[in-house]
Amino acid sequence: MKPFVIHRRSISQSTNLDAMELAEQGADSGTVIVADEQSSGVGRRGRQWYSPKGNLYFSIVLKEHLHVPTLSFACALSVGISLEQIFSQHIENSKIPTLKYKWPNDVFVDNKKISGVLLQSKVQGHSIPWIVCGVGVNILHHPEYATSISSYIPDLKLTNIELLDVVLENLAKLLDIYSASGFAPLRSLWLKKAHALNSHVCITTSDGITHEGTFTDIGLDGSIVLKSGEDTLKLDYGSML
Repeated sequence: MKPFVIHRRSISQSTNLDAMELAEQGADSGTVIVADEQSSGVGRRGRQWYSPKGNLYFSIVLKEHLHVPTLSFACALSVGISLEQIFSQHIENSKIPTLKYKWPNDVFVDNKKISGVLLQSKVQGHSIPWIVCGVGVNILHHPEYATSISSYIPDLKLTNIELLDVVLENLAKLLDIYSASGFAPLRSLWLKKAHALNSHVCITTSDGITHEGTFTDIGLDGSIVLKSGEDTLKLDYGSML
């Protein structure tokens, strides 16, 4: 993985929009936009992303490993591994919270969302010249339904840039693994901490249809595998309810 080139902004409408603009202008793979706050942060399916100052919001331009579904796992894992490192350094082992990955690309701690990932790409003919991976992590603040690092380590002095450095270090390692060995090793890491694995789940796809079944696996293409009676269903995209 090439060294990251980081552009810092005090406020951005959306770091993904900024990164996509740079990608269109020919920015190199590994270009990062990080903002102290976002005025119009966006999550998956156009949902507003809570973006006050004090949390981490960044987007990275990637021009390798251009498969959106599996790349989202690398981004989520980079956050999850970073959070586990921070928790293990500051919390007694018996009190470390439970971290899980919720398909397709959320990170949960004690069943509450602490981080989300949004991937956006450009399709040019039959190819994808770039992907922008946007990441938000709650450090100090969170909406009522979510959680943050400060909920578990109230006295921790952790800036968004300090957390960014840790996440990017882990992301670089994961992308190197991806480059050398494909998605399988990342899939194994993700499945070890998969939210609702072997449980009954509901997945709503972009066409508004809700599919139900037992979540049994993740395919090598990043799809979720559901078992319902004798039937097996693979879904490439959707939201787990």
